[in-house]
Amino acid sequence: GLAYAEKHCGPRWRADFRLDLFIGLLEAGRLPEARPLFEDLLLADFEDMRRLMTLQAGGVLALSTGDLQAAVEHLEAATEIADRYQSPQETGYQARLLAELARRQGRLDDAALLIDRALDLQLQSDNLTYTRDSIIEMIRLARAHRQLGRPAAAHLLARIGRVVDEFAGEGAANEAFASLMRVELAAVSGDIDTDDATAAADAVEACGFRYEAAQCRLLVIEQLIRQGGARDRLTEELQSLASTSSRFGMGWIAERVDTLAKAARVRLGNASESPSVAGSGTRESEPNPYQLTTREIEVLSLVAEGLTNKTIGERLFVSPRTVSTHVSNLLAKLGASNRGEAAAAYHRLGLETIDLRDPITSTDERGH
Repeated sequence: GLAYAEKHCGPRWRADFRLDLFIGLLEAGRLPEARPLFEDLLLADFEDMRRLMTLQAGGVLALSTGDLQAAVEHLEAATEIADRYQSPQETGYQARLLAELARRQGRLDDAALLIDRALDLQLQSDNLTYTRDSIIEMIRLARAHRQLGRPAAAHLLARIGRVVDEFAGEGAANEAFASLMRVELAAVSGDIDTDDATAAADAVEACGFRYEAAQCRLLVIEQLIRQGGARDRLTEELQSLASTSSRFGMGWIAERVDTLAKAARVRLGNASESPSVAGSGTRESEPNPYQLTTREIEVLSLVAEGLTNKTIGERLFVSPRTVSTHVSNLLAKLGASNRGEAAAAYHRLGLETIDLRDPITSTDERGH
């Protein structure tokens, strides 16, 4: 369709075909192929609804790769449009995306309010695609609250039980997501059936949702590590997901797999070095594979030296709070659980060799 439009159609139709292809690649988890299309779409002369779809999809792309700074920019712009429409479907989906962003930033109370709003709006419509995404996000948020011992987990879990039981979408995709909901819900308590979870991931991936499947496979790996034993299966799962996440540009998942492999003392070998679909070589051979800004690389270099936020702030002439924000964003982008893992990623990726005056990192502070 895009090839035909490029030859026979005007700019508006070409942009529409690019947007449809971009969203399709995004849902299929083919992130390296989706990115250049999105960069073109930002320049397209869309009416508000198509612009909203573009910005929301750009937010999904940024969340999928772990670029939270870009996600903030795209979703803030999308919010301005969504607020004008106030439709249950579009405003609800916007709240769901903002909820995931807030969770990934560690703002769990904000995330709880946003996901409540998303489901309140989406349950008024019959679009199960948006509703099922919000249900799964609410489950993930409940898990994050419970891991930190926060009381909001109880409220979220009470509501989740009702909406999961009442979810009755027909078709292979809805059935696959229903099974994924049950796996995610079991993970809140800490234990899942790894065979059921693998079956759910396979079903979701068979419907074209590679990124959601990858997140489910992370749960399988975490459960295998908790159980101990089954080393052959654990190694196979880690190597497979390392290859998939690297090949399809799922940056934060690739880093999480690397962290889990180190914790389990499993050697990934070359599994995480598979070439990307876009043909750009291995992810970790890129000079700045996670699109860190100049400032983030500066902060990360000082974290790698073992400095505190206060000392880093003094070095860079910024407040400790600003440093804390940078460190939080770095942990999310790199998929690191703590400063030590972030420091290890700094050396593993060879970021110390980057000239911070290089346009690769210093063109602006937005990570583009």
